[in-house]
Amino acid sequence: MTTYFDGVHDGPDLGVGRCGIGSPPEPVFIHVRAMHWSLASMTSLGYGDSPVPRTTAEFVFSMWTQVVGACLYAAIFSNVAKLIEKLDAAGNRFSAALDKISEFAKFYRLPGALQKKMHRYVSFSFDVDRGFDMHAITAMLPPLLQQEIFLNVHAPLVRKVPMFEGCDDVFINQLVRVLRPQVLLKGDCAFQLNDPGDAMFFLKKGAVQITNGGVIYCTLMPGSHFGELSMLTGQRRTAAAKAVTDCIMFYMTSKDFDRVMNEFPHNYNEVLSTPNQPEL
Repeated sequence: MTTYFDGVHDGPDLGVGRCGIGSPPEPVFIHVRAMHWSLASMTSLGYGDSPVPRTTAEFVFSMWTQVVGACLYAAIFSNVAKLIEKLDAAGNRFSAALDKISEFAKFYRLPGALQKKMHRYVSFSFDVDRGFDMHAITAMLPPLLQQEIFLNVHAPLVRKVPMFEGCDDVFINQLVRVLRPQVLLKGDCAFQLNDPGDAMFFLKKGAVQITNGGVIYCTLMPGSHFGELSMLTGQRRTAAAKAVTDCIMFYMTSKDFDRVMNEFPHNYNEVLSTPNQPEL
């Protein structure tokens, strides 16, 4: 202990105690310096080319600065870590989605080609909505704000359908609220020949061909709609809808459409009497 306190400055202390060269150190001074050494060792602070404390008051001040410095260090770097995490929030959601798909494919031992297709689907789908569930997020907002959001996102697509052009905003608002997103990779089909006609589709991005075997009837571009005739009549599909490129679209099921029509019966005749593009 005497060796540890060799070289202590012989002078007046600043209020806690004093210790001179050649004299036994006072208990308070021993405990303060021991605390200083422990704190400096635990925090890795207090080392380097810096003034060396001599008196008890200097040791107390040194400990205080170490504690303040450690707190500032923790606050700064924790905030920086949170900032980096927020900047990469979308990347974290994407990684989480891919991890789920990979774990699912591994558990069911799916073929490699199918796993790659699943990863492509998740990647393309993530580019569409960035991992957000629109309906889950808007559910937290007031009804009027929900209405404004849905109209802003979907109304332009719905208004392009001839049978909906003359409908009022209240009716359109109910329609856009039942739309659901769907993505198709190149070569996939929205529906096949003779499938049940239980939905209509609104194409936002990409190209879709209406085909029947090797015959291509037409190619639909962004802003187009298809599948409404079978949805209205309940008949099976008379053609297939195949994606020529990766496509972003929205669909509305016949059940949702019927529910909206039951709430707005005054639009029923107007919708059904409007000539529709035949579904080939």
